[in-house]
Amino acid sequence: MRARTIERYLARQIFAAVGFVLLGFLALLAFFDLIHELGDLGRGNYQLRQVFLFVLLSLAAAAVVHALYGGLRVQGRRLRAAKGAQVHLFLLLGVFVLLKAVAYWFDRYGIDFSQRGTVTTGASYTDVNAVLPAKTVLAVIAILCAVLFFAGAARHSAMLPAVGLGLLVLSAILVGGVYPAVIQQFVVFLHDKKFTQS
Repeated sequence: MRARTIERYLARQIFAAVGFVLLGFLALLAFFDLIHELGDLGRGNYQLRQVFLFVLLSLAAAAVVHALYGGLRVQGRRLRAAKGAQVHLFLLLGVFVLLKAVAYWFDRYGIDFSQRGTVTTGASYTDVNAVLPAKTVLAVIAILCAVLFFAGAARHSAMLPAVGLGLLVLSAILVGGVYPAVIQQFVVFLHDKKFTQS
């Protein structure tokens, strides 16, 4: 009886160690795959949009495979994920959010081509004083959220990624949408109105 308990314990420890090593290799391969994809960025017609699509399709394919093999399953009204499936999906989501940070950073350079306001060529007041700082803040927040996804994968906890996702969505709405709209409405339009009346 005691030998059986020891055998089960050893088997569980060996399976856990092998699973952990396999997940490490999977994360390493995903990282190298991302680096390879970013290395191809800008060649021919391959843009950041296609890298996003690649990561999203990888995420969807991973979710389907995990569901088919029992890594993701519905129990009652809750979705349950095996530790390996959870780590894999959190790593892919972290990579996706990291790519979003890169996109926010590159969006900063697109304000010169903005059609906002009365300025027809170049950046407007709102672009320079609201959109540019907002994109910088959103890039930093997206990096922090990616770190939260990676930490959630390491700690096997869904709390950190949930907080990160909520923070990213809320900041994208407030900093990326509401703040530039408020600047445009209450600073630029009021100034234009005052300027045209005098």
